[in-house]
Formats: sequence, C-alpha cells, structure tokens
Amino acid sequence: MTIRDTLNALFWDSRQRKDDCEIVYLHRGAPMNRRVVACKLVTKIQPSWFTYDDVRGQETVIPFHRILEIRNVKTGESIWRKKGEPSADL
Repeated sequence: MTIRDTLNALFWDSRQRKDDCEIVYLHRGAPMNRRVVACKLVTKIQPSWFTYDDVRGQETVIPFHRILEIRNVKTGESIWRKKGEPSADL
C-alpha cells in the first residue's frame, strides 16, 4: 500500500480513526531530525504531499518522501513505515 493510499484510508474509511494516529516525518534541525503531527491536523492530501495547520494556524506542506512512519498512538501499531526505516520512537 502506498503512503497516499494509507493516508486516504485513514481519512475516508469509516473503520479507521484518524484521531488516534500521528505522522512522523523528517525535519532537519528538529530533535533527532524528526517531527510528529497528529493526523487530525491534516487539512489536505494531494498526489505527492499533505498539508496541516500548525499551532499558530499556519499551513505547512510536507512532501510524502519525508514521511517516515504513520502510527496509531493508542495501540502503538505502525500503520505504515518507510522501507528500511527503524521505528521512529521519539
């Protein structure tokens, strides 16, 4: 399953709960070069990127190639992980 398919399933499949999930992505300069965003903050999913509104209300664009993992925070389950990437525990 592609990253876009995984994100679309989270947002459009009634069996999924996006509020239970978070996206870990590469962000140079952040602790461990990773940043985490709650899926409930995602505003758009496009063919090669997604956007979310940060705490200041600013829209941030993240290309899919920077996503390291999508995980369910309630169960600890990794829903999607970039090939070759170890768990993105922060």
